[in-house]
Amino acid sequence: FKEAAADPKHPAWEAVKTADAQSGWLMLQHAANSQCGVKAIDALIAAYPDALKVATEDGKLPIHLLAQGAQLKGDTEKGSLKLLADKEGGLISMIKGYPEAAKMADQSGMLPLHLAMKGPAPEPAVRELLAAHPVAVSQPCGEQSELPLHIAAEHKATAEAMDVLIEAHPKAASTRTARGNLPLHFAAAAGAVDVVEALLKAHRGACRVSNQAGMLPLQLACEEMAPVHGGHFGLRTLRTRYGGGFRLLGRRALSLVRTR
Repeated sequence: FKEAAADPKHPAWEAVKTADAQSGWLMLQHAANSQCGVKAIDALIAAYPDALKVATEDGKLPIHLLAQGAQLKGDTEKGSLKLLADKEGGLISMIKGYPEAAKMADQSGMLPLHLAMKGPAPEPAVRELLAAHPVAVSQPCGEQSELPLHIAAEHKATAEAMDVLIEAHPKAASTRTARGNLPLHFAAAAGAVDVVEALLKAHRGACRVSNQAGMLPLQLACEEMAPVHGGHFGLRTLRTRYGGGFRLLGRRALSLVRTR
């Protein structure tokens, strides 16, 4: 494909520009979805840049397919993280080739940043996506109107990625979803200790907020831990699990947990 990029008459051009009969996808879409290496994706972009503008049947551009790859596990996950974190190619090549793609939502209303935080994506990818579309951090998606910070908290993002999202949109830490959940509710339910502590620093009062089901973050944390400890655990276990963040959860939260 590097040869094709340099030679407009190269026979590989037709293959790169032609969708396969079964899925209707172009080579770049397949490469992004299967998390091919940085060099392969960069070569495909160079050979046929317009492929970056072609969406799948559900409205996903190659950048969406690449971003959602952070959700994959095993060896494919490692490849995806390299594509998203590479400082010269992969995600960066897609943004440079078609910057508007970062602003486009798929048919489910998800921007590339929303999809990336389901992985969750590494901090460099978060920075690149925000640089391409800064307001994405404040745009809700889905039936529950979740911000990228809600999604990141639910999927146990790294502390570095959380810091980037919070810095870009501090009010997100105090923003509720349609069901009344703050990002802290999601982090507590997921047992994401580092995320809990980051969110408590951003919004200490979040620990005293109940969602529409009447649940405090600490209560959700207790439910998350119950299967691990056979339903029998004490406050000492919670203190060990949540460290300094536990002390910030407040007496009201503790009294409610004791009555459950």
